[in-house]
Amino acid sequence: MYSQNDKAILMRWQVAKVRSDWRVLAKPGLRDDIPPEDKVIQAEYYAARDALKHFEDKELVTLAEQAHPPVPDVNLNTSEGYRRWCQVQQHIMEAELKLLAISREIEDAFPHLKMRA
Repeated sequence: MYSQNDKAILMRWQVAKVRSDWRVLAKPGLRDDIPPEDKVIQAEYYAARDALKHFEDKELVTLAEQAHPPVPDVNLNTSEGYRRWCQVQQHIMEAELKLLAISREIEDAFPHLKMRA
C-alpha cells in the first residue's frame, strides 16, 4: 500500500490534472491573453506535477518519471523525429493514465481523501 504522503501527492495531482485538461478542452487553441483563473489552474498543475518527484513508492516513482520525461531533442520536420516525438507522447499518456487509475483506486478505498476540483 502507498504511504500517506504518496496518496496526498497523487490525489493533489489528480485534481490538478483534471482541471488542467478540462481548461485545455474548454478553451482550445493558443492565445497570448491567458485569463488569471487559467494561470492559477496552470500553476496548480505544474506544482502538483513537480510534487510527483517526491513519491516514496518505487512504482509511483517510475510512473512519474515516465509521465514527465525530459523533452526529446528531435527535429519534428523529419518523419523519424516526428515518429520519436509521437512515441514519447504515447508513453506519457500511458503513464498518466496509470497514475490516474491508481488515484481512482485510492479514492474508492479512502473516500475521505477525495479532493474536489
